[in-house]
Amino acid sequence: MRTKLLSAYFICLFLLVSLITSATQLSGTYSINPSATATTTNFQDFNSAITFLTGSGTRGDGGPSNSSPFGVSGAVTFLVSAGTYAQQVYINVAIAGISPVNTVSFDGGNGNAATRIITYAGTSSSYPTLYITN
Repeated sequence: MRTKLLSAYFICLFLLVSLITSATQLSGTYSINPSATATTTNFQDFNSAITFLTGSGTRGDGGPSNSSPFGVSGAVTFLVSAGTYAQQVYINVAIAGISPVNTVSFDGGNGNAATRIITYAGTSSSYPTLYITN
């Protein structure tokens, strides 16, 4: 009987730890700062933030990958640091959990548009700097 109770205890503990460590949907404030180390809360570019938000792909900034479930579980704000971000930004998948309440915002701060720039030299077949669909 004691062995069964001990086994049940370890199974419950394993399930609890699994739920805590795999709960990777985003909620809260994150940063996009190319001068800071790439982590689970800082991204060095927009595409790395989007990759972490929407899937388990390799991030361009070398930061850690995300694991399922992806998307949001609350409102998400990315605070964007001053810089010129030379990249084509694609958001071409549905973001799980997004709603009128669970929003995703990129915030460069009031009056800072001149110091937060996304630029991309497009081609005839791939021209948008920012592309959002779904």
